[in-house]
Amino acid sequence: MKRLLLLFILLLNICISWAQVMNPLIAINIKPDHKAITVNVGETEKLTKFLSEAYELVTPAAVAEIRWVSEDESIVKFNNYWDQQQNYIEEYQPLKAGETKMKAYQYLSSNDSFGLSSDESVTVTVVQPVTGLRISSNLNQHECNVGDDLTSYLNSLVKVLPDDASDKSFTWSVAPGTANEVVSISDQGVIKAVKAGMVTLVATSNNNPKYSGTVTVVVHNPADILLAQSNINVEYINKPVDISNLLKQNISFQTPDNRGVEGLSITSNSAVVSISNVSYGNGALQLTASAQSVGQATISVSVTYPDYLKDYIAADEAGHTKTVTKTFTVTVTQGAIPVESLRINSNKNQHECNVGDDQDQCREGRSCRADSHVDEQSSGLCLSDGIGT
Repeated sequence: MKRLLLLFILLLNICISWAQVMNPLIAINIKPDHKAITVNVGETEKLTKFLSEAYELVTPAAVAEIRWVSEDESIVKFNNYWDQQQNYIEEYQPLKAGETKMKAYQYLSSNDSFGLSSDESVTVTVVQPVTGLRISSNLNQHECNVGDDLTSYLNSLVKVLPDDASDKSFTWSVAPGTANEVVSISDQGVIKAVKAGMVTLVATSNNNPKYSGTVTVVVHNPADILLAQSNINVEYINKPVDISNLLKQNISFQTPDNRGVEGLSITSNSAVVSISNVSYGNGALQLTASAQSVGQATISVSVTYPDYLKDYIAADEAGHTKTVTKTFTVTVTQGAIPVESLRINSNKNQHECNVGDDQDQCREGRSCRADSHVDEQSSGLCLSDGIGT
């Protein structure tokens, strides 16, 4: 049976060769709507069908066998074989991503050679399709602060498969039903944290939207991390006033995930308030502060802690910390001075005068009554003439 089939093919080739001699091919034209095609790696059937419909023959008898030749056979390769049902198959296989030009040639089976070719080429673009997308992280959620640009960090988490995919682009969006006001996503794909809260973001493959991955982002407001609750008023009475507890009660902070504090600074811009021995450990703030004089001082509190990138990027990449600063004022006013003692400025046991005498006038050097005089030794009191002291 196989011998008969081979004999039939031989006779057919002889007939075709005879027809080609008697009816020579004049031209092979490429159809205007078949000058380019994009196919995925492995889409052999699609490419073969396209090429079979891409040309027109100009010949009296329209008898010719056409084969396509690729400029780069590592991208598209011709293959022919007998299948299991003894069908003769000719096909064009897209092997890898890339672009190649293909021309149609008259195939001369009698001597396995090529004759006339098309003047124009078909451009074949082969792409490696996306077969998956995943988020490369073992964390349940990722934390940041209001104002942070998340674009670079979140993009670094996305892994598009395979590695040689032609189009590895993807688009971020907010998952339906989550807080879409927590982040903003621009048309250019820039993602920024704009409000405290939690949001689920979705990365979707542009090449094949059925592949996507999600990531949960928690956005913190820096005011939740460091609070300087109010301004402080203190009374000063001639000596320093300990305000350590007042300042500690006025300052509170908690870093995300309790990651700890890498730096802490509490300073005063004036000698009115003195601050020293600042430290933070085991969740407690320690400091020594006192009001030194009447006036006003601005207290600046700065806390530096690992930001959301610190835990997830290689240790040799420095600088991934966040510093939050708040200020408040301490106003020191003069308090009332208490009376500690009282004395009479006189060396006399008693002082005498007449009814109606103005003692203040006597002290200020004014005249006394006609029958009185100012006794300078008795602090200017008006004393009656003739009365000894």
